[in-house]
Amino acid sequence: MDISQSAPENNPLACPQRENAGALTFEKFEYQYHWALCRILEAHEVSKDYVIFMELHEDVLFATSTDKTKAEFEFTQVKSISSSPCTATQLVKIQSSNQANSLLGKMLSGIKDKPFISRLKNVDLVLTCGYKIDLKKEKKVIN
Repeated sequence: MDISQSAPENNPLACPQRENAGALTFEKFEYQYHWALCRILEAHEVSKDYVIFMELHEDVLFATSTDKTKAEFEFTQVKSISSSPCTATQLVKIQSSNQANSLLGKMLSGIKDKPFISRLKNVDLVLTCGYKIDLKKEKKVIN
């Protein structure tokens, strides 16, 4: 639709919005949708039966089958963070006094005592800022 010749009073698409918070909110979640699309393409590439849900229990919930008796589940938090890489301390730190859990604590509380826990395949955390966590320590040789 060409709106270049429309007068603002005749077409809402040519008129400035009252607020732009929706666009800012979408920008915040845009990476989640892109990540979910990549996960869909990965599953589709190998012709797997799958279902994906956005904002259900976690940012992305992936089910490995449309058959509810066979489905296993992947819960993924996807965060677009423009800071330095995340450390182990940041993952477990409670940020403020009105926050009940750390980032990892929140994810674990979402699955604790749930009836589907035996069918949970993964709980993942995707951060655009990456991680700075030393998972492997070199062995020190003592002579």
